[in-house]
Amino acid sequence: MKTSLPYLRDSYKDGSALKERHFTTEDALYFYKSFRPKSAVPKEMIQNVNSVKQIDKLFKLKGIQFGNWVTTEDKYNYLALTYLCLKDINKVLKFKDENMGLNGLLAFSFGARGVSSALAHYESNHQVINITRYWRTDKINRIRIALGQAPIRDIPKETRLLKTGGAGSMAHEYGHFLDYSFGRYRDQHKESNWLSGVYRTTKRTVEYSKNHVLRNKMNKVINTALNDKKGNPSAYYKRIAPKNEGQSEYWTRRLEVFARIFEQYISYKLDKMNINNRFLSKTVYKSSVYLKPNEFKSIIKPMDDLIKEMRKHV
Repeated sequence: MKTSLPYLRDSYKDGSALKERHFTTEDALYFYKSFRPKSAVPKEMIQNVNSVKQIDKLFKLKGIQFGNWVTTEDKYNYLALTYLCLKDINKVLKFKDENMGLNGLLAFSFGARGVSSALAHYESNHQVINITRYWRTDKINRIRIALGQAPIRDIPKETRLLKTGGAGSMAHEYGHFLDYSFGRYRDQHKESNWLSGVYRTTKRTVEYSKNHVLRNKMNKVINTALNDKKGNPSAYYKRIAPKNEGQSEYWTRRLEVFARIFEQYISYKLDKMNINNRFLSKTVYKSSVYLKPNEFKSIIKPMDDLIKEMRKHV
């Protein structure tokens, strides 16, 4: 079994075209298999990730930005992972012509626009999904030493890409993108640009006329999670609600509830296809803030209806 792979030379500074690959197609497919262990990596990926322009054109993106410390090798890896993640999300969404950027609305940023303490975040004002760069071995070892653990001499790149930085956050942040973009451009309302409701509100529901189909279907999704059949706070809401006055209501914000539901929904649908994309989605928060399996069952039909309606507007 292979234990290591040759990497790209960190020598090109143009920020876009990756002019030379130092591993073979077979090596590359083997490397990316670790991110998607249940199913084969499509061979055509290798021909589609040589430049940012190729990815932009394929998925109708606005662009991809890299930070100063992202090497040429890292750029190639992040392009390849973006390709795999958007391909997998669209296996569920089925947006026409793989229009994942909704005609140039969405951009990605890797290691360039981070926010303190956030592994990933979505900037609605610029329509950018920001993914934090993976950690260096020395940073991991500083944390291990602080925790009283022995340092590790060498941690493989694929391990750090999978387990540190913004790995596993893309589905969550893409859920934010859909929430904002469809509310801002497809089903507009004076009260909010977000389908999920007023920005950063908690349990309060905005009522819409029947003409606001997308917004009503979004309300159905979120309200099904937050309310029981009698309209009272659900067990899930009680679990994530602040226990004491003054505590953060972050977990109950409607846009965050939807992003976590979307994350679970994508994972659930892909699992049915025997696909487990570890860079796309993993439990990055404590498990109690996600729906339990019996709670999630009630969300599937409303989510199916919402995605089907979104599909009509792409």
